[in-house]
Amino acid sequence: MYFFKSFFNALNNFFKNFLCFFKNLFEAIVEIITGILTAFDTFVAKLAEGIQALIEYFIQLIVEPIIKAILNAFPDITNSLQQFSTLLVILDKIIPMVIIAIIGLLIGSGLIAESVAKYFNLVG
Repeated sequence: MYFFKSFFNALNNFFKNFLCFFKNLFEAIVEIITGILTAFDTFVAKLAEGIQALIEYFIQLIVEPIIKAILNAFPDITNSLQQFSTLLVILDKIIPMVIIAIIGLLIGSGLIAESVAKYFNLVG
C-alpha cells in the first residue's frame, strides 16, 4: 500500500512540475517574441545574411529563456535522469517548431519558413 501511495505522490509531483514547465515555456515564448519585435533591425540583418544566420540567431534567442523555464519548473532536475531526458526529447521537437512559428508570424508562411522547416527535417 505504501508503494502505491508514494508512487502516486511522485507521479503527481512530476505532472505538477510538467505543467509548471509548460506555463514557464509559454511565458518564455512570449518573452522571445517581444524580444524579436523590439530588435527587429537585428532580425532583418540576420535575414539578409541568410537562412543559416537566421536560424543560429533564433536558436541563441530561444534556448536561454527555455533553459530558464526548465530550471524554474524543475529545480532538482539534475537528480532525475528520466525527467531530464524526457524534457530534452520534448525540447528537441519544440524548439524547431517555435522557430518556424516565429518566422511564419514575422515574415509569413512562404519559402523562407518552408526552407527553415526543411532544414530541421520537419517537412519532406
